Amino acid sequence: MSPNTGYPGPQAIEFLESLGVNSEKIKDVSRRPKATTVLDDMIAANDLVKQKPSSHQGSLLASLAISGVDLNQPLRAHIVKDVMNGRICSHQQIIGATEYFEKGGLYEDTANYQMACGAGVVVSKDQIRETIQSYIEDHKEQLSLLKWNGMRQTLSDLKGSDKLKWANFGVVKEETEAFFAEMWGPKNGRAPTATKNVNKFQPFAEVPCMFEDGFLGGLHKPGEIEQAEPHLMEEHLAATGGKVITRFPPEPNGFLLTRSLEGHAKAIEVNFGFAKYHGGECNLRYDDTNPEVEEQKYYDSILETVRWLGYEPDRITYASDYFQRLYDTAKELIRRDKAYVCQCTRAELHVDRGGEKGDLGPRKACKHRNRPVSESLELFGQMQGGLLGESEAILRMKQDLDDPNPQMWDITAYRIRLTPHVRTGTKWKVYPTYDFTHCLCDSFENITHSLCTTEFVTSRQSYEWLCHALGVYTPRQSEYGRLNLTHTVLSKRKLLPLVHGGHVTGWDDPRLYTLIALRRRGVPPGAIRAFVKSLGVTTATTNTSTIRLEQSIRQYLESRTPRLMFVLRPVKVTIENLPEDFVLMIDRPLHPKDPTMGNTTVPFTRTVYIDSLDFRTESSKDYFRLTPGKSVGLLHVPHPITCTAFTTDPVTGAVVHIICHYDHSEVPVKPKAFVQWVAEHPPMQSPILVDQTRIFKPLFNCENPSAGQSLLDTINKDSLEVVAGALLEVGFWSVAKEATNAAKDESIASFNAKPLQPRGNECVRFQGLRTAYFALDSDAVVFRDGAQIVPGPYAGKDRIVLNQIVLLKEDARMAI
Repeated sequence: MSPNTGYPGPQAIEFLESLGVNSEKIKDVSRRPKATTVLDDMIAANDLVKQKPSSHQGSLLASLAISGVDLNQPLRAHIVKDVMNGRICSHQQIIGATEYFEKGGLYEDTANYQMACGAGVVVSKDQIRETIQSYIEDHKEQLSLLKWNGMRQTLSDLKGSDKLKWANFGVVKEETEAFFAEMWGPKNGRAPTATKNVNKFQPFAEVPCMFEDGFLGGLHKPGEIEQAEPHLMEEHLAATGGKVITRFPPEPNGFLLTRSLEGHAKAIEVNFGFAKYHGGECNLRYDDTNPEVEEQKYYDSILETVRWLGYEPDRITYASDYFQRLYDTAKELIRRDKAYVCQCTRAELHVDRGGEKGDLGPRKACKHRNRPVSESLELFGQMQGGLLGESEAILRMKQDLDDPNPQMWDITAYRIRLTPHVRTGTKWKVYPTYDFTHCLCDSFENITHSLCTTEFVTSRQSYEWLCHALGVYTPRQSEYGRLNLTHTVLSKRKLLPLVHGGHVTGWDDPRLYTLIALRRRGVPPGAIRAFVKSLGVTTATTNTSTIRLEQSIRQYLESRTPRLMFVLRPVKVTIENLPEDFVLMIDRPLHPKDPTMGNTTVPFTRTVYIDSLDFRTESSKDYFRLTPGKSVGLLHVPHPITCTAFTTDPVTGAVVHIICHYDHSEVPVKPKAFVQWVAEHPPMQSPILVDQTRIFKPLFNCENPSAGQSLLDTINKDSLEVVAGALLEVGFWSVAKEATNAAKDESIASFNAKPLQPRGNECVRFQGLRTAYFALDSDAVVFRDGAQIVPGPYAGKDRIVLNQIVLLKEDARMAI
């Protein structure tokens, strides 16, 4: 056997880098050991260094090294030649050419070769325009109703058109948009005339559709993946009806809500969103093949999370439901001499594999690899019968030990586990591994797009090998890049010491970025989905900061959240020239730019409270709020107030009481600033006392807390501030009632005839004017028991606890 070669091939990678090939394409090649070897051969055989390909040609050659890995050198040379002479100029043509040769096509058969890959075919702009115009005329009635909303479907249909198969799709998109603009005007309507101080409400802008372009936009259509036998695709399409079928396959070994935004939120959005966009289906499949760590509560939590993020599985399946079928399939693999029972020790396996880096010599076959099929079948039966212990035997696939990919080194298919399974009890003593289960369950369920992260790139080869070895339908696995957040830690293993050591209050501590923490903090699921969509999906790892995430949350909340007057650190203000029983009811909008949110009514009385930051004992040129002898406006109150006196705490020196005069003049002086306030009015139980307001700052003091130093040393000890005694306007109760009723209605509408999605306090959100966005914490008690949810003040039960979701957008005026 050959020694452990490792990867990637440096010559191939350096060659691509020297041409200026896109880094994502280079990474794609570097992760595939066979592709780097093929590219090295192509460089040498075709003297490519001397030919000096362009950056675009280099990218095409990289695609050829990936898709043409099974072609021989002479056939690849034909494609290289056409790339260099300009006859092949797109990645789609590369795929067409390699598939043509894989089917036994001849280069000399010019007509069929050209038909297969479009070599030398030039689609002019006139031809593109003619095809678009013809399409629009054929679909005129439908497009007249949809107008710009029909753009997505139009582009999708044009992309599948035989006439435009080899056209530059960027030009197709550009020309289609020109036709649409000519018929129905600009996409976003006429641009507004440039005027000063335009204050028109702009709702949250929907992010571009990540399923149209980039990685997801370039995925195959159902039926396009070639199978070893034609009947496999025929049977597959008969079962699916040509629909897109995806799956989300989490392991029920922990609360999904304790998983991070980077992993499961993106996976849910990619898999469920892709299927929904294409009118297909997405299965929630529990990968429950490890009985030692699985519990029913984890199954329930996963479904709750999927629903919280706004999706309902089309089917809920379990790997454990396939145990008998998988077991029978494993026996068939043995009969085909593609699997064997191995009884080596862990140490022996390590030596056989050549050690960590080939330091123990070349790889060699296990001593049991060539044992008779009948013997392996008998031993496998003994494994299931409980006659062997957990470490005494495993079933291994008989793959290719000469392949540089470790996933082809006879990986494990089955192992013995004597722990009872939560769903199947003690029936099974052997359990399939992820590498055996995943691809076969995808095949059983007729998955069209097996979407996963790039950490599984090397597994694609073993995925396809196993399906081919058994002669079953082979889905296409496609890998996208992970999402990494800076300024935080997302690893469950690294967070454990923080949780168990009491440095945070639990997995749902709002300073963390686990899904359960984001939910408790009050982040809407729609904001998480919008953030994932805004980043798009590529094969490269996406690194972004928590700052960008919070900005995305802020933008999402801006148009969706009512405004309430909220005083974080209240100071009492007595308006000396108003009578004791004075009360003025003020009607104000819940959102200044969105009248559909309605109004709220608050009392204005002789005693009000303002924030301590809105008063200074000494005036200055750059401070326009309340100071002795100066006036300030109270939001929505007809006249300003002027400070005439104040008192301070004799111990702390803090201002505790301010005396003001209300300006009743017919033409009052317009104040330079306005401040928010809440009034004291017992008949309306105003103001509302907030037991705790929790203000969050970054949990870690550096961009990459996991790098080098101890994680505990990077903790920001001032990351949580708890403020007691803040005051809220009475409009909070109507906002809370509306929010809880809306959440209930949404739950019924979304999951009709299914268990309702649990609602939490976090659905009650508002913007505290000039402060931040807040949500009710799970510690709060504001809902009466019983079927009817009626938030409101009632003796002995209220406990309002608020979490800061995000601060308001920074504004220089807020500092004055």
